[in-house]
Amino acid sequence: MNKEIAVFKSTEAQLTTLTDRYAGVVYDVTESDGMATAKAAYKEINSHSITLEKARKKEKSESLAYGKFVDSEARRISERLDALRGPIKSTIDEEVNRAEREHEAAVQAERDRIEAEELAAKEAEEKRLAEQQAEIDRQREELAQQQKEQEDRERESRLKIETQEREARQQAEDDARARQAAIDEQNRVKEAEARAAQEKIDKENRAKEAAEKEDRDRLEAIDREARRKQEEADRRVREQAEEEARAERKNQEANEAKKQALIRAEQEKAQLKADGYNLLTGFVERFGAETEFVEVAKTINQFLSEPAQ
Repeated sequence: MNKEIAVFKSTEAQLTTLTDRYAGVVYDVTESDGMATAKAAYKEINSHSITLEKARKKEKSESLAYGKFVDSEARRISERLDALRGPIKSTIDEEVNRAEREHEAAVQAERDRIEAEELAAKEAEEKRLAEQQAEIDRQREELAQQQKEQEDRERESRLKIETQEREARQQAEDDARARQAAIDEQNRVKEAEARAAQEKIDKENRAKEAAEKEDRDRLEAIDREARRKQEEADRRVREQAEEEARAERKNQEANEAKKQALIRAEQEKAQLKADGYNLLTGFVERFGAETEFVEVAKTINQFLSEPAQ
């Protein structure tokens, strides 16, 4: 059996040139020029692999025994081609993976930034609510102090009135006893004067009681109004705090929706890309051997053999 395969000669003849040109070359794929050069080298070497594969299939179809020999020769040459393109492919894949890792790191950094902003907003809101509560407590304490001062004034006023009443009663009693001792013979007149004096005292007492009641009513009205104003202020503060809390929850929900949308978009993009590659691969496997689709299948194979972008 002839150990030489004529259709492989042209590809094997290129091995020396390809080896001299590409063996051991290191490509700087971090730069755009280096990436372009690496892709061009890979594409050129890969084109010979495609040519070799087509020749192998043609030769193999003529004879099963010859086909085995063809496979062996193709495998030998393909291994040498792989030895050339393998390092290039690894370099390209490493850079693509690095770029993907950097992209994922950037996405994670953005997520961390959004979470940090949300935490800062929450802490600022808690601080503001604490300051509002401190102001409410201060106002309550001030009102309590005012009420205590008012009660002290009322107590002093009552004590003063009671002292005046005791002194007036004592003076009246002293006057009555003095008049009784001085003018026993004028009992009728003295009794009349005593009754007049008592009526005067009673009238003064009633006037004083009326004034005290008026003072108490006025103080109670002031106290009720102060409590009403404080309750209204507390209600407004609570309503404002609740409204701001609702706004903050809406803002947090909007930020979470944005993050979920970014994640879904990345997942959909990856799924669409995978579906596209699966569709092209399925087409080649099903129709690539048919004459009318040979060129189409060749183009698809070239595209699929290129490194993913």
